[in-house]
Amino acid sequence: MVHASDSEFSDELPEAVEEAWMKDQEDIIAEERPVEDNIEESVEEDPMVSGLLRAFIVRPGDDEDDEYDFGPLSARPRAKKRTDIPSETGGGGLGNTRKLVQPLAKRPRIPWKKMEEQHHVCPMDFKPTNPGIQVDIPDEFDELAALMLFVPDDFWDTIATESNRYYRQKKKAAVKPDITPAEARTYIGIMILLGLSPPHSLRTPWKRDSTFRNDVISSCMTYSRFNHIHSNFHLVDNSTLPPKDTIAYKTARIAPLLHTLKDRYLTVYKAKTRQLSVDEGSMGWKVNSSMRQYNPNKPHKYHIKSYKLVETSTGYLSNIILHDTTSRTVDEVVLTLLDESPYNKHEGYAVFTDRFYTSPDLFWHLRTVDGYDATGTCMSNRHQFPPELKCAKGKSKKGEVHSYIATHGDDNLVAMRWRDAKDVFMLSTEETADLIECDSQRGRVKKMKPAMVPLYNKNMGGVDLNDYLESKYSPCRATRKMWKKLAMYLVSTAVTNAYIIFRMV
Repeated sequence: MVHASDSEFSDELPEAVEEAWMKDQEDIIAEERPVEDNIEESVEEDPMVSGLLRAFIVRPGDDEDDEYDFGPLSARPRAKKRTDIPSETGGGGLGNTRKLVQPLAKRPRIPWKKMEEQHHVCPMDFKPTNPGIQVDIPDEFDELAALMLFVPDDFWDTIATESNRYYRQKKKAAVKPDITPAEARTYIGIMILLGLSPPHSLRTPWKRDSTFRNDVISSCMTYSRFNHIHSNFHLVDNSTLPPKDTIAYKTARIAPLLHTLKDRYLTVYKAKTRQLSVDEGSMGWKVNSSMRQYNPNKPHKYHIKSYKLVETSTGYLSNIILHDTTSRTVDEVVLTLLDESPYNKHEGYAVFTDRFYTSPDLFWHLRTVDGYDATGTCMSNRHQFPPELKCAKGKSKKGEVHSYIATHGDDNLVAMRWRDAKDVFMLSTEETADLIECDSQRGRVKKMKPAMVPLYNKNMGGVDLNDYLESKYSPCRATRKMWKKLAMYLVSTAVTNAYIIFRMV
């Protein structure tokens, strides 16, 4: 059997045959081109497919200079997940999230250029409208009055009503008397008090022969009544919960508490200082759940994550979003936290973020569109980060600084790479990368650092301060029902904010 050699297939086709083949290909292309032009209209019903097509299809006539940079995973186009139920019913979602003005591939290019001595960066003027405590403080203001600023009186009615309804749904016939709003308030007070010295068992403070008996708690309520309220504690009617296969179901049981506290956080106090920090908070949770996260570097390796906007100087929590696995980018998280906050645009507030949230697109948008300053560490693979700084990664000497600047009128954005123990990448709209003399970590010797580094180190710890204050006397108790622990976690945020307000007064 004779096999044809490779050369036989590489010979040129006869001229007539080649012309016919080329004509057929032109006809095929002409027939298929209208399908490609209208491809977005044919896939509008599937957001995942349309997103992928917009990202990967390049049409004739597109600007050849506009190269598509995929950027980090957090910035890529994502498919929408189970958004059939609005977050208002669930309580933990972002609601009407605000994204950046344009999709990633079509955002305006940031005009980077190497920073020279003549370039200057000016922070925005800080001109807040009516900062400080926004509510009237009574003459006799104590710790309880501070807590009541965040918990309205009708909320105790909600606890009593829904707990009684759940007891009737479970027992069908009421045997024990209804829970009153005063008893609901006493129950929450006992849970907060138990956080001062957590007992081994909830029954311990009522035991007569126990060393850990608490006469204050036992005199307020009997253990039988406390256990009745604790086992039937509810905030919503179970018959009105959304379907279990939706994201809204995850946080639906704590929606009234979350919405009430968020509204009060936004209306009670407005930061007097311009420095705000955005970071993650965590609540320890080991039981299996789709909301559970794992991070060995956190105080709780297994935890439920939340996003917080905090005033750096006081640790006051201005806004909080629970991470409920909703498809969202970190840009949406930061923008939503700021949109829902009492801090108006163009008032000169400065936001500090870590590398998880920082990106050139976000900072450029915050400065040029929303009127916020921003400073934070950054990943070198972020979309539109200066490529010259990426290429030099790991090749510079210790202490060496390279920086680029983007300018748009009076707005500036500085990108920096500084070699310390390893490469440090940062972005800032209010400070340069000029070397200044600073104290070292232990304060024994002086060290030359870029100007934005001490600014970041000083103002990034607001969320850490808030977490520290919350963790000291947390009312959270071990339970297999995640929503109950989340409810106590939210109560601890209210106690922390009440403590901060009480110190101010």
